[in-house]
Amino acid sequence: MVFTAIRNVLALIIVAAVCTAAQEVKVNSYTYANSKLTGSMTVQNLAYSKVVNVIYANTAQTWGNTCAASYTSGPDSTNKETWSFNCAIGSAGISQFYVEYKVNGNTYYDNNGGSGKNYQVTASTTPTPTTATPTATPTPTTSTPSGPTPAPAPVSGSGFQADITSYLAAALPNFKSFLLANISPTNVNGALPGSIIAATASGANNYIYHWIRDAGLVMDVVNSLYKGGDKTLEKTFWDHAAFTKRLQSQTTLTGFGEAKYYVNGNAFNDPWCRPQNDGPAVRASSFIRFSRAYLANGGSLSRVIEIYNSTASGVIKPDLEYVTRNYNAADNCDLWEEQRGQHFFTVAVQRRALYEGRDFANLVGDSGAATYYGQQAALLDAKINQFWNAGAGSVQTTLNARLLDAAITLGAIHGNVGDGLFAPQDDRILATIFQLESGFINEYTLNQNVKVDGSGLPLSVAIGRYYGDVYDGAGSTKGNPWYLTTLSVAETIYRAATAYVKAGSITVTANNQKLFNGASPAGLGLNIATGTYAAGSANFNAIIQGLQTYGDKHIRRVKYHGAAGYHFNEQFNRDSGFAQGVNDLTWSYASLITTNYAREELKALTA
Repeated sequence: MVFTAIRNVLALIIVAAVCTAAQEVKVNSYTYANSKLTGSMTVQNLAYSKVVNVIYANTAQTWGNTCAASYTSGPDSTNKETWSFNCAIGSAGISQFYVEYKVNGNTYYDNNGGSGKNYQVTASTTPTPTTATPTATPTPTTSTPSGPTPAPAPVSGSGFQADITSYLAAALPNFKSFLLANISPTNVNGALPGSIIAATASGANNYIYHWIRDAGLVMDVVNSLYKGGDKTLEKTFWDHAAFTKRLQSQTTLTGFGEAKYYVNGNAFNDPWCRPQNDGPAVRASSFIRFSRAYLANGGSLSRVIEIYNSTASGVIKPDLEYVTRNYNAADNCDLWEEQRGQHFFTVAVQRRALYEGRDFANLVGDSGAATYYGQQAALLDAKINQFWNAGAGSVQTTLNARLLDAAITLGAIHGNVGDGLFAPQDDRILATIFQLESGFINEYTLNQNVKVDGSGLPLSVAIGRYYGDVYDGAGSTKGNPWYLTTLSVAETIYRAATAYVKAGSITVTANNQKLFNGASPAGLGLNIATGTYAAGSANFNAIIQGLQTYGDKHIRRVKYHGAAGYHFNEQFNRDSGFAQGVNDLTWSYASLITTNYAREELKALTA
């Protein structure tokens, strides 16, 4: 390492060794100047969801200061990503730091080569250049760094509910089992490997079809289970890729815009709301994320390239090309298969698919496509902003049509690119949630009459698809709350809180203040002025705890109205609260599992 102090400049620049193949995280370089610690690091891409923090001690050698690193680029051909950090250092200063990388339940450290070292930070006022050489070459380590055990994220107390923690621990194995049973179902005649049924129902209310959108969201969950250690699920993806190639080869009425297919792989050409242009985007993103997880587990790049664009088995690029040709379509169906127009959910998932497609195309060497996908994705940045209705103070689900809809929270979750634009923490999303919840209080008598569970614990507002919905799960009378839409609020809330904790601050605006200060159950019931609140402050803690409890109330609502044996239907009755609609809706189980993932990530940051 070379330490250089430049005359009359209070700055320290250190260039660290490049990350070796065996090391999970390694600082590349860093600079401390003007009370800012900035730098970059290399992170082994072990899973899509990961947390990387800089932990530092002040000049009094007091630990417990945390600064979140953020993704910059990659992964490269060796499956490494570049991350950066930009830490504002307070008046207490900084003396040393190390890096902590959490992924897949494991924690890795870069403490500059071993116990007792850490990265030293001493801005020198001496005008004489100095050079120092390390006594040992930095080596990979997963040992606990020297100094005190790093303090958890600065959240005092917890809003998580013990009954929900216990419930999820008991229920999750069942949710996973029920979800996996609907993939390549052995009890459905003619179902091919890789097909996914929407629910276990046939006859007049037939859900024994393979819906493209539902299947993509379900396979995202399968990918998370695969990344979590269940390597047997790799075959499920290859089966799904082969089944997808069969679907893409069918002659249909709208090409890739078809909503559903028979589980034997044949086209469904009967009357339906078509095209549904969200499906190919969701499916492409699902395959891209699996491909990255597969490579992180030592998989073959050549096989990934095959499912990207080979003649025999390529499925990813065809979907991405469909997205680029159709994202401006003014007449396509929404995710509820009812309304035509341009939809927030559709644009959100298309935008994510193109940004992920850009990075993935670079990974597999298709640089021309990467450039094109990036250009088209950038155009969607402007387009998605059209869905903000400033006059109404909420996101609009369909341009020039329906305003409030649970599709907005689903879009915030599944369209999240990581840049904050209409992500869960976006103040416009939180403003929309408050309005959506407030309206559903009056929509269902259940919300007015059943406010606590059997133990007297408070329940959230039960959330349906939209106000005035008439689909009751079997016909057209009066619509009901759905499990997955109620859960979508919880997942959005957990992910918003996680983003705040990682950022180290919360900016309260006139938009999100409506949720934070709004009366319970639609809001958190706080009393916080607009402004920015740093991690560790009383208002920061109050908001994070409030969001934790708010999310848990939604899970409690779903739990309270679920069927026996941890089974979940599509809906629960707007008056009685009893489960109704098709049994074992696969998307319901996917939502339960992803909501738990979001909750666990927040717990890990604030425990």
